[in-house]
Amino acid sequence: MRPIRAPRLPAATHPTDLRAMLMWTLAAVAGGAFLIDRAALMTMRPPRRTPERLSADLGYPITPIEVTSDAVTIRGDLLEPEQAVADAPVVVLVHGWTGDSSTTLHLAEPILADGFPVAVFDVRSHGRSDPAPAVTVRHFRDDLLAVLEWLQENRPARKIIVVGHSLGGSAAILARARGGPIEGLALVASPADLFAATAGFFSDHGLPGGLLVKLFHPSWRLRAGESFRYLDPEARARDIAGSIPIAIVQGDQDTRVPPADAARLSNATGVPVFTVEGAAHRDVLVHPEVHREILRFIRSV
Repeated sequence: MRPIRAPRLPAATHPTDLRAMLMWTLAAVAGGAFLIDRAALMTMRPPRRTPERLSADLGYPITPIEVTSDAVTIRGDLLEPEQAVADAPVVVLVHGWTGDSSTTLHLAEPILADGFPVAVFDVRSHGRSDPAPAVTVRHFRDDLLAVLEWLQENRPARKIIVVGHSLGGSAAILARARGGPIEGLALVASPADLFAATAGFFSDHGLPGGLLVKLFHPSWRLRAGESFRYLDPEARARDIAGSIPIAIVQGDQDTRVPPADAARLSNATGVPVFTVEGAAHRDVLVHPEVHREILRFIRSV
């Protein structure tokens, strides 16, 4: 009769081996998180571009604007028409991501010609303003608020109307919800959902937009310094609805911020969308129909 042998049990992992395995795992996770954060940070650093032209090129009297926002110097210009409308409001133009004040000058020209002073400025890390480690919609909002404060100090008796393009419109919504002295707001091709717009941008470049937004969200939240629940343009648009006149302008050929975003902002504010046929995201600013609609809105405020 053959003896029965007890089954062999696997050797217990030595504590030193377990610690080493754990350390390697933690190092791999930390390394991956670091790389994701570095990649996310790149999306918060807009590329510098050469301005298409300068405010001085329009030939109107200029008062330089220089303010500080989060210890970053923000620069812009206040342009005065030669024959101003009596008690005319100041119209502040806010550019979008990777734009600058020069991209809003196409819209500034007809407004100035109609007798309204116009303020243009460059958000941090754009145009002539100083660079910053990261830029989010919160920084767009705060830079706008700093310019609005400057206008209150230097043109205290004037109403302020803000016209924001793309992310500049989102920032203007947030600035008004934050108590900014905005008495009229025109949104031009402005996103209702920043994450969806960003995912769409990534997808347009052949990247997995939805996945990247989820991966980058913690880094964006860290750099913004506020919860994105409070930096939600659609929710904040609902908050300010009815408190000031609002206009929504949208090109029907816009693929960067599609017409569905304008429809969502319309639902949030109860304001109809002024749709411009044939206009895409950037060229909406040079479209004559947009100029006429913005002027109509400014005169009505």
